[in-house]
Amino acid sequence: MWLRLRQICLVAQELEPVEKQLIEVLGIDVCFRD
Repeated sequence: MWLRLRQICLVAQELEPVEKQLIEVLGIDVCFRD
């Protein structure tokens, strides 16, 4: 089964460590941060 992830909404007290983990695990880059 193939899944296309289009958006992630993430709320974290400290964003940078969580962002780094997601990049490592999912192998993706951040394209937009609001």
